[in-house]
Amino acid sequence: MRQGLTRTPRMLTGLFSLWLFLLLAPLAAAEDVQSNALKSIDFRTNKSKDAVIVVELASPAAIVDVKRV
Repeated sequence: MRQGLTRTPRMLTGLFSLWLFLLLAPLAAAEDVQSNALKSIDFRTNKSKDAVIVVELASPAAIVDVKRV
């Protein structure tokens, strides 16, 4: 009987921790999604008359791969 009484608070603590993790996990995932948000695209020419495309993203850590099609 004593073992059942000590196990109940541990189970409740574990369930609360799991519930808290499941509640906060989408918030952490949503932060990664926003990091690649597009701020602006600018088309310019340099002094050599070469075309330059400037892509500005919300996060400086994001990588852009531009290919000619």
